[in-house]
Amino acid sequence: MKTSFICLANSYKEGGRCVAGIECHNGTPLWNENDKPRWIRPVSSDTPHGEIDSRLSYKLKLLDIVEMDVSEPVPEGHQVENVLFHPGSLKVRDVFPLKNLDALCDQYQLFLFGNSSNAVSMEEAERLSESLTLIQVADFQFTIKPNPVNPSKPHIRLHFEFNRHHYNLPVTDPVVLREFQFDKNFLKNAPELYLCLSLGILHEGLHYKLVAGIIPGK
Repeated sequence: MKTSFICLANSYKEGGRCVAGIECHNGTPLWNENDKPRWIRPVSSDTPHGEIDSRLSYKLKLLDIVEMDVSEPVPEGHQVENVLFHPGSLKVRDVFPLKNLDALCDQYQLFLFGNSSNAVSMEEAERLSESLTLIQVADFQFTIKPNPVNPSKPHIRLHFEFNRHHYNLPVTDPVVLREFQFDKNFLKNAPELYLCLSLGILHEGLHYKLVAGIIPGK
C-alpha cells in the first residue's frame, strides 16, 4: 500500500538509520482518534532492531514528503508506529512548509513519554502508546563531550526546558552532528527548535529518550 509521510527523523540507529514522520495525504497531515498526528516509522525485517540500511535513506531530508510501499504494521511494545516497507520504495515527492510545523507540535503534554527523566523503565514503557513526538523549544543549550572511541565524532547532548521540566538528551540527528564538527555555534542564534523525539529500544534495562531530528525555526 502506498503511504506518504512528512520526514521528521532520519537518525543514527545501530549502524543504520531510524526514519520516522507523520503520515499525510497529498501533503496534508493525518490525525488519529486521539486528535494527535498519525506517526509512522518504516522498519526493516532484515536487521536486528529494524534499522534501515543507510544507503536507502541517507538522501532523505527533514521536511521531505516521502512516499513508500508499506506491507504491514508491525507494532512492537511502545513502538506502535512501526511498519514494514519495501526496500527501495522510498521516494521524495514534495517538501512540507516549515511554517506549518507549529500545528503538528504536541506542546500540551505534561511529560515527555510519561516522565520528566531522560529514560523510562521497561514497566513504564509498557504503559505507553507512542514512541514519537514533535515539540517546539526556545530555551535550549548544546553540550559537547569527547568521544574516546571515535574522537572525530564527539557526543552531543541537548539541554532544554519543556513545560517546566528540564531534559538532557543525546542527539542522533546526523546532519546536526556533522555540522557541529565544523561549527559548534551553528544553532546558537536559532530563535527556536522543532524537536522530533524518539523513545529508543531497550538498552541496559532502560528505554532512552533521543533527539532524533532537529529543525531550526525562523
